[in-house]
Amino acid sequence: MNLVMDKTINLADLKQKYTDAGIELKSEESFLALDGYIGEDGLFDYEKYVKTQTALNKGKLGQNGPLLSNEEGFLVQFAKHNTEPIKFGLCHGTRRGTEQESLSEKFNIDVIGTEISETASQFPKTIEWDFHDIKEEWVDNTSIIYSNSFDHAFDPIYALGNWMRCIHKTGFIYLTAFVDGYTPGRLVQRTWEDWTESEKYGIKGYKLADMHGFTAESVVKMVEYNHNQGVIDINEWTITYCPVSIILWRGQEKDLKLDWEGFKTKFG
Repeated sequence: MNLVMDKTINLADLKQKYTDAGIELKSEESFLALDGYIGEDGLFDYEKYVKTQTALNKGKLGQNGPLLSNEEGFLVQFAKHNTEPIKFGLCHGTRRGTEQESLSEKFNIDVIGTEISETASQFPKTIEWDFHDIKEEWVDNTSIIYSNSFDHAFDPIYALGNWMRCIHKTGFIYLTAFVDGYTPGRLVQRTWEDWTESEKYGIKGYKLADMHGFTAESVVKMVEYNHNQGVIDINEWTITYCPVSIILWRGQEKDLKLDWEGFKTKFG
């Protein structure tokens, strides 16, 4: 299995993959904003994708990445309860690298950030890299993958399949998400009491989690598609989430431990 994808994309084949996975490709319901990356020849233009993402990066370069705050508190608690060992982390699409700095400090581990723009070289522990691809040394060796940029993937099924290959047993992928009521530039926060028991505790309770259109149910379909196609050989994994985040954990649902009340007391 290749670790770096062929960026010569056949649009018909790409769209068919999502149809086969049971995921709708209506523009208002998915990440695949492919219309912005079509060249004059009508084909997917990877260089245009890179230039567009680089321009977005440079336009926000003066801004720090997401402040993890309460979200980070949950991430740290989740890892301490469920991940052993905690030895290496990846943050995808990090711009200035604040996420990996924070995670590295919290766990005293090496955390690398990836950024597709050449500006990556300006920041510590950040490499210029397309997050659809992975390195051999990351495979089955990564404890935490954090991303606030999954919506920038032109082929999220492929990207997520590679990320799943990276996390070791009890490792996890942490995707920042949005809930009902989100509109671009405005995240409507709800209090803990506003979340249902299913949303707080329910494994596979993914009705309201939403990342720019793709629901967590779609994320489940992506993982299952990759497994059915032989991309990943991972039979035991669990999806859960806390407010504004989706978590894919490599383990059985019955073994998952969540100290929700402790989180609520400290961060709620």
